[in-house]
Amino acid sequence: SHNTNNTYAISYGITGFLFVSADVSTFNTLILAAIDVKEKYIEKWACIEDLLRQMAEQDIQPNLLTFNSILKALKQCGKVSRAKARLILNEMRALNIEPSFATYYHLLCMSHNIDGFPESQSHVLYAIVNEIERKTFCPQDPDDVYFFTNAMKTCLELKDVQLAYRLHRVVEKAENRIMLGNMAQKNFYYMSFFELLAVMEHFDVLLKWYKELVPSAFYPNIRTIMLLLQALDSGDCLELIPQIWKDIKQFGFSLRDTIVQEVLALMARDVQPPETQVAFADCAENIKSLHDLKSKNMQLLWKDTSLNNTTILFARAGRTQEAWNMLQLFKKYSQVPSDLTVKEMFGCIKQSNQAEKALELVKLTAEYGIQSASVLAKTTLEEFELSEEQRRTLVDIIEGSCGYK
Repeated sequence: SHNTNNTYAISYGITGFLFVSADVSTFNTLILAAIDVKEKYIEKWACIEDLLRQMAEQDIQPNLLTFNSILKALKQCGKVSRAKARLILNEMRALNIEPSFATYYHLLCMSHNIDGFPESQSHVLYAIVNEIERKTFCPQDPDDVYFFTNAMKTCLELKDVQLAYRLHRVVEKAENRIMLGNMAQKNFYYMSFFELLAVMEHFDVLLKWYKELVPSAFYPNIRTIMLLLQALDSGDCLELIPQIWKDIKQFGFSLRDTIVQEVLALMARDVQPPETQVAFADCAENIKSLHDLKSKNMQLLWKDTSLNNTTILFARAGRTQEAWNMLQLFKKYSQVPSDLTVKEMFGCIKQSNQAEKALELVKLTAEYGIQSASVLAKTTLEEFELSEEQRRTLVDIIEGSCGYK
């Protein structure tokens, strides 16, 4: 098989290299391949040492990629790796070879391998950031692009926002941004940064970064939007939801059930000042129109929560007819309005003093078997001017003698 041949070639290379003239890049490749030949960590390292000895005998000078290859190989050498990594770094200094971002990436990975010791990751990353803040870099190793994403992920794991800011300043410096890697890596870096800010910073700081980074630096995913909505909530800035809803539509998430449910739930949870209620109802109207779309790829389906929340939002904004239309949908989707929905609906009808609508609402709640139907009937009797026939209907409902349960 190809793999066996490969292993044979490497074994040959390691034992028979004295007879073959090779350049530094061949040795770099063999160093990486050496770890596949041997099972035990000590043997893997012995293989690498053997190759380095042959380089010296053939008078081949190691370069940055040689040392990065050794560190990359060491990542798979367990506990052996950390002691040896120090030797490698000392050797690099002695030869005046400056590390690249790949060097730091491999060192950071080694610190992750120490189970249950986050302080070792913290210690290593602080040491790295202290060093890279003072230097300038250019791309030298294909693995350079893995450093920033992993470093930011580590900041997130450590919940260290100050270190993340320092790291981000390094990204912004000179040509460093090109070493963020491809679009997926770049997005991963910024999403980790944003998640850390969402967890650790005040909402106004998070919003400043959101405006700065989205969409110029990265496009958010569902998780980013959910984090932003939760931060809006804990920062007591729910009035900004309609503004964020525009972004949600722009980024193509307006048909995502989790996001739509969250937006509706946050808007409906508390009573807001009138102008906010108006903006929330406009948002709810937009969400209702999306439920009416018959999209092939994705379709929003009404659930009990979204039906209740949308009805509540229309009712609180005094949009009686739209709230009433929503109530009709409950039966269609085999759902029952909540007590709060009925209460808000009743408040809206009372505001516009529509006795006939109040009576219809009482009938509807009785049909649905909602417990508060009789209480609602009593309140309607007390608070509306009614005809004798309307009063009789209400009394019948209260006594449960009209066939309504």
